[in-house]
Amino acid sequence: MLTPRFTVTQTNDFVELVLQCPFIKAQEVEIDIDGSEFKFFAHPYYLRLSMPGRLVEDGREQSKYDIDKGTVLLKIPKEQPGVYFEDLDMLTKLMGIKPESERLAHPLMSNLVQKNSPGIQTINPVSCAKAPYIQEQDVKDGLMDQQSCDMEEHDEIEIDWSYPQQLPEPMNLLAGAAYGFNNQYSGFAANIENVANEILDVVDLDHSTPESRRKNRIDSENAKFDEDYYISEFLSRDEFVHLIKYRPASWKVLKEIQQSGDKESSGTSVPTVKTHAFLEFTELEQSQLRNLSNRQYLIDSAMERCIYLGLVDIIFGYCFNLRTTEGEDTVESAWTICKLSGTLSCFDAFLSLSEVVSCSLRRSLAFPLNRHIDLTKIVYEDVVILLKLGRRAILKALLHIKRLLEHDEVAFVLDRVWITDYCVWIQQQATDVRLKSLASELHRFKITAELSMWPLKELEELAREDYQMQSQAEASETVQTSI
Repeated sequence: MLTPRFTVTQTNDFVELVLQCPFIKAQEVEIDIDGSEFKFFAHPYYLRLSMPGRLVEDGREQSKYDIDKGTVLLKIPKEQPGVYFEDLDMLTKLMGIKPESERLAHPLMSNLVQKNSPGIQTINPVSCAKAPYIQEQDVKDGLMDQQSCDMEEHDEIEIDWSYPQQLPEPMNLLAGAAYGFNNQYSGFAANIENVANEILDVVDLDHSTPESRRKNRIDSENAKFDEDYYISEFLSRDEFVHLIKYRPASWKVLKEIQQSGDKESSGTSVPTVKTHAFLEFTELEQSQLRNLSNRQYLIDSAMERCIYLGLVDIIFGYCFNLRTTEGEDTVESAWTICKLSGTLSCFDAFLSLSEVVSCSLRRSLAFPLNRHIDLTKIVYEDVVILLKLGRRAILKALLHIKRLLEHDEVAFVLDRVWITDYCVWIQQQATDVRLKSLASELHRFKITAELSMWPLKELEELAREDYQMQSQAEASETVQTSI
């Protein structure tokens, strides 16, 4: 079966779907509605969606097939008019299956086709028995949204992102280490290490522990940090000041939303941009969302914290690349994002916000071409803005990272164990409340030289003294020449 390209929008009373299904026989179209579950079949296309609200068949539904465009147009009434359906643009989430106990065979719409006008055919829904050849297709690692009600209450709990926690107990090394998103991967180290050896800073991944991976990361940063390079960059700040002054589009977008008076951009909630073009998914992004595998994640509170903090770490790498390339990706973009992320390059897990910021600062001063603490600070302002813009902004950033990594002959393996899962999770289980909490905490966080654990202040003082000595020497030569 093929999954058709589709979009979902809504009005006060209807959910409207547009499905791209060229060269089908309209009389073979079958549509079933069972509360919040929608199913569409027209050989060779099959689509099943789990809506965030309930639909109803009451005679107001409309179905048309445009032969010229190859599109099926559907208008399905909401059971409760005026109810707003959240996340209709989160296509992967819509394609997730419901729990087994809720999958009840209750077909409400089938079809008889009646010719309406040239090129347009109307599909008249009538109640009928479920066709035997429409089968429930279990998707591997099916995605469930049964926790949504619990999450609403969970969202109200404020998390102290700066509170340090203990690392988990080392696992049984005979069974192999667990790593990647939600620690759900193991036994892939040989492939990952062979392919991504230019990026990875972790040794013997399959027999590593959280402590050993942290040590590998710190050792690699210490080995790479170059004091002379840092002094040179400190004195050459004017050469890349344009990168510090650069303003990504997200800055303007957030300002526009805040000025629009949207109540959700107040201090008590996350600004969302349902109608802002910046957060509308492009056709390419919609295709990516449709192609994501439906997955279910069982995540405890400690792991949830690590996942959110890992997200900050990854988005820092993304924002650093965006700023230093001024929005124009290069062949080094995938490397930059991965290398600056301790999550992607070292499989490190963070337990507090200070650990994340320290890692970002150290790696941004050790690996990229431009290394200056002022650049790190402004990049973290970019991160804060994306977090304030909410899940859609973060999802678009993750999809951008995914495209870069998928087409990179080295970094693609990191997409498979990290980014793909983040793209699904951000739609299903992440919340704007959590992202807003992170943004607020990060905005208040003071990034200092001491977080690097390197003598940056002393190096900067040496740089100033060296600069003054050079200036005095040049001035002396000028005076002697004039005499």
